Amino acid sequence: MNRRGLTFVELLVAATMLAVLIGGLAGHLRGGLAVWQRASAQMDTAQRRRVAWERLERDLRNALRYDERPDAYGPQEGALPLPLFEAGGLAWFTLAAPGPGEAPAVQYVTYGCGDVGATAGLWRTSLGAAAARAKQVQPAAELVLPECEVLSVEYAFRPQDASQPLAWRSQWLEPLQLPQLVRVSLLLASGEQVQRTMAIPRGVLGDG
Repeated sequence: MNRRGLTFVELLVAATMLAVLIGGLAGHLRGGLAVWQRASAQMDTAQRRRVAWERLERDLRNALRYDERPDAYGPQEGALPLPLFEAGGLAWFTLAAPGPGEAPAVQYVTYGCGDVGATAGLWRTSLGAAAARAKQVQPAAELVLPECEVLSVEYAFRPQDASQPLAWRSQWLEPLQLPQLVRVSLLLASGEQVQRTMAIPRGVLGDG
């Protein structure tokens, strides 16, 4: 029997084939890892948006007119802050969901997009009714959704012609009344715009 080892050429060919195989596997692994990272980032983004919309929708769904007296609101000392329903900002009284064994609490909440410190996003603040009346407490801002640059809001109005669809306007002219339907749009840093229509059960439709 002729026993001999591998020649240098055979070793070189085997090493080359092994290098090609490892390189191909590494490329597939890198591609799979990149796909997984993109999918994970997209899932995280979708989750953050879902939570942000649910938070805003819950606050709007529980919105209420805290005091029926028109003179209870205003800038004067001891008065309640007015609800704010404008094109670029929201502020209102809402009934906060209680924790286990707690009674529901009325809070004055605000939502707006902008920079707090060096972070851009959709921010929420909340104050208890007594603190809001005192006007001396600066609430801490809570980041609800990162990278939000502009919040815009439209309000539904009943058309004069009942056969026509609802009219949407960027101004709400009844500061002591809650709008019944609001359409909230968020412009994100990526240039993407996301939008949702939300209802306020205690609100009213404006007359167009």
